[in-house]
Amino acid sequence: MIKLSRRIKIWTAVLIVLLPGLLCVALIPASIEGVYNPLSFSSTMGCDCDQFEEFREGRVIFHVMEGGGNSISTTYYEKDPSGSIMIRLLPDHVGEKGELLARAEPHLLGTMFYYPDRGTSEWAWKRFVTNKMKTKMAGAKIQSLVHQKEGARLNTYDSNFKVLSSTFRPNPPTSGALPPKPERK
Repeated sequence: MIKLSRRIKIWTAVLIVLLPGLLCVALIPASIEGVYNPLSFSSTMGCDCDQFEEFREGRVIFHVMEGGGNSISTTYYEKDPSGSIMIRLLPDHVGEKGELLARAEPHLLGTMFYYPDRGTSEWAWKRFVTNKMKTKMAGAKIQSLVHQKEGARLNTYDSNFKVLSSTFRPNPPTSGALPPKPERK
């Protein structure tokens, strides 16, 4: 039989004591705000470059790092009366609630996301934010599409959610009649 050295015995005892303690610390309830890898309800925009999602001030911002990448906001989060965090798509019309995508239970080091439409869940660890990511978030021009009765509005915000520009596109006519085709000669 091989005798275990005293050092191995001490490290084993320390790990047995510390691991449950670290797990308990990781599961302390906390805010959802932070940075995560793209989640199941996100589109990765067909890009295999570095992407991340930032949960901040009730909004979910999807950032793409490469090539001057985009920053878009198509979802938001709110606290439900039950205390759960609900993540929703931006609504189709002003004044409505968006479609429910997920329910979240945030913890100190990560969040458990539950997807009611699929009956699945996923655990997402909060990401360590690098200087490059901080620069991207601070200089981001965030785009968000808002539907209105008369059409759609594309808003562009700075990183503090101040409107930089707003473009309105009216709905096409709904009379059912197509404009006449030009005659060929």
